[in-house]
Amino acid sequence: IASGTRRIEALTGPGALEDIKQEAEIIEGLKTLFKIPKEKILNSVKALQTELRQAGERIAESGDKIAGARIEQLLADSQKVGDINIIIGKLSSANMNQLRRGTDTVMSKAGSAIVVLGSSLENKVSVLARVSDDVIKKGVKAKEIIDQVCPLIDGRGGGKEKMAQGGGTRVKGLDKALEQAKKFITEKLV
Repeated sequence: IASGTRRIEALTGPGALEDIKQEAEIIEGLKTLFKIPKEKILNSVKALQTELRQAGERIAESGDKIAGARIEQLLADSQKVGDINIIIGKLSSANMNQLRRGTDTVMSKAGSAIVVLGSSLENKVSVLARVSDDVIKKGVKAKEIIDQVCPLIDGRGGGKEKMAQGGGTRVKGLDKALEQAKKFITEKLV
């Protein structure tokens, strides 16, 4: 269609009648499902959308609180190699944004640190690695850590020296991946 030209689509004859019949069936189905008159269907759908969004926000807040408690536990259980804190662990059902916020929290509290967090959510695995600047100078890079763990979760990853992330589909491989990260980091620092 040329610029400035409008397209008009229309149904005529039997096609128009079939379209009207389908729309009437949809409306009847919604009336039955919601047990309301057809005039209230639109408002009911809008109310359900709002409810769903609010429920999602509440779930995310709960997940953040749970992740925050787990982060504190990981900090308390951190291991040291020299003056470097090594924090490796899982956050249950965390998405990549929660993993990022988790590593931000750990890095702000741990100082010189290497952080590797993993999570499985909806049959997918996510792993995030962060490394403080002084640790990079000692030869440990976040991208190298992710390169070590991604094959164990049937995944791929990428990033930079300071922060890298990866994802995969092998949920059962997450524990081995985190063990491999710990082994790799220890070997690099010793």
